Amino acid sequence: MEATCLVRRLGLPQGEEALRERLRRPGHPRLKEALAAYLKRLQAPQEAFRALERLEVGAVVTGQQAGLLGGPAFTFYKAHTALSLAEGVGGAAVFWVASQDHDVEEVRHLHLLRDEVPETLSLDLPPLPSGRIPLAPHRERLRAFLGPWAQDPRLGYALEAETLSEFFARVLLAFLGERGLVPFDPMAEELAPLFLEALERELSDPLGSAEAINREAERIRALGGSLPLGASPGPPTSSWRRTKGAFSSTRAGSSPTGCGGTRPRSFGRSPGPTPPA
Repeated sequence: MEATCLVRRLGLPQGEEALRERLRRPGHPRLKEALAAYLKRLQAPQEAFRALERLEVGAVVTGQQAGLLGGPAFTFYKAHTALSLAEGVGGAAVFWVASQDHDVEEVRHLHLLRDEVPETLSLDLPPLPSGRIPLAPHRERLRAFLGPWAQDPRLGYALEAETLSEFFARVLLAFLGERGLVPFDPMAEELAPLFLEALERELSDPLGSAEAINREAERIRALGGSLPLGASPGPPTSSWRRTKGAFSSTRAGSSPTGCGGTRPRSFGRSPGPTPPA
């Protein structure tokens, strides 16, 4: 199913005007203060601090699992898109660093093209969330693999990180901080306390989130979509489930709302559920 077709059939807002209508909603009262403390510890560029003032208008949020040196190229495509959208509506561009993700097999490899020959560095990472994996045991191997690129001041700054997720956030700041990109690491000591109330709500209604996800899943299925993500019917301690695929189209001409007639197409896996900032 075409992504735009699914969005239309779900009745989700589209376009810059729809985005403007969703701005200026109240956020967490301590968000700006916490982000300022986080950015100060990371020695972020002044443009990132100035972007915090635009949080009063709103934020355009994107995100990605914390991979080595930024992970796949679409990390930066996402960041540039968020920056462009935020600039268009006067808000801040925020990049969610998915530091709770513990699937280290997805992030332990770094591929470089050197003299037209692809080379790969694979780190032996512990099975922990990236926000709990120290960078120190791997710093020298990264420097050696990067070779002359490690002398770039931007990468030198990033390699000072304490954890893998901080390394990722520093890479974003090094290359896009001067455009005002604001990384958000939910496991950072300055930011984690913001989730206390959300976690308390989850504990008070342990089935609420799973039931809400599955209600929406049924709505997507009824509209002809297949599901990249589902929740088990139990409380939040249960495991999340993923499928390997993504939304795919129904047969050509089979759409009851005029969205059929397209080839099956993959649009990537869901990044998984995350608590609200």
